Amino acid sequence: MAQRERSGKLLAGLSPRRVLLVAAVFIIGYFAVSIAGNAVTQYQLTRDQDQLRRQIATLEAQQRDLDALRAYMQTDEFVEHAAQEQGLVRPGETSAVILAPTPAATPRPPADGMWWMRYFGSRSP
Repeated sequence: MAQRERSGKLLAGLSPRRVLLVAAVFIIGYFAVSIAGNAVTQYQLTRDQDQLRRQIATLEAQQRDLDALRAYMQTDEFVEHAAQEQGLVRPGETSAVILAPTPAATPRPPADGMWWMRYFGSRSP
């Protein structure tokens, strides 16, 4: 009997109007969180889409550059230049090889590694 009175008092404070109000608050809260989540997701998707468009533009520019390079590499001018760099010559031309003199040996620092000995001799500072 005591339990019934307690539950009756608890239920007595919850009128149908209050129950509807509490339910409405929860439903409005759920929709607010859902709308905010969708807005954040939309923002992230838009940002990712912009980033992907920039990457596509960059890759298309690289593709155009590579296509232009490939077209140049198929020309006779490029082939002739590459052959000259490899030392090849056309029939009737003479190849010349230029030999440069060997560089002079650089003096080594003293064995003890003191830099001032190179300029001032063996005296210590």
